[in-house]
Amino acid sequence: MNARERRMEINLRTLGNGVIFLGAWSFIKYALTFLITGTFFNGQLNEIETIVANIFAWIFITLHLLLSLYIGLSARSEGKGKHKTIFYLIVTGLLIIFYIAGVVGDIALLFLGTDGIFTIIITLIIDLTAVIILIEMMCNAIGIRRMRKKEATA
Repeated sequence: MNARERRMEINLRTLGNGVIFLGAWSFIKYALTFLITGTFFNGQLNEIETIVANIFAWIFITLHLLLSLYIGLSARSEGKGKHKTIFYLIVTGLLIIFYIAGVVGDIALLFLGTDGIFTIIITLIIDLTAVIILIEMMCNAIGIRRMRKKEATA
């Protein structure tokens, strides 16, 4: 194993931790928002719609946490030299698309001049960080796979 491969493995383990922590941060943020306000939708919907929307929001937030855990733990495992299927990289690509949509939405909110501009800026920074971490993780995972494949054929 060369130094570049070792560095990529260390990066992959570290980035896997980052994905786990970002998923946990998102879950905690939304859970606290719900506990403080009692809803995610601030009186925008009627009572039945609010209940259904809150249930779907909880399902979505929990799914996001589980996907982050899966991606992060898979990246850590691959960084430790264990073989992982390509499925976690596909899920990572989907999560990147999700975060990019969030970044676009945050930028749109900035230009619309809505209230809570500091919250929007902080959310934008966190979403951009998540995109960078996920892309870097995917690049390291693909790079390690290529290096291992080259070593196996040599």
